[in-house]
Amino acid sequence: MSNSDFTKFMIARELKQLLETKSFTDITIGDIARHCKMSRNTFYYHFKDKYDVINWIFYTEITPIIGDTASIERWGSGMRAVPLYAGKPHVLHECSAL
Repeated sequence: MSNSDFTKFMIARELKQLLETKSFTDITIGDIARHCKMSRNTFYYHFKDKYDVINWIFYTEITPIIGDTASIERWGSGMRAVPLYAGKPHVLHECSAL
């Protein structure tokens, strides 16, 4: 894992932890940066905003679950895996209404 990917992973993890106590709309970039013990500039080096973090989480956590299920014969297995992920307390529950 590159340093950049590791930093993104840490930012995403800390955002998910913040979501356990605050709503997504109430979380600021400053909150995320403080929770990560980094500067706001470091956050903005890796993401353009908190919605960008949500997109990154989706593409790094949901997309691998769905995997290569684009064919009509295999799409069901990918779709069955998503509720297993969604059944856990994750950031996407809070952000599903956005």
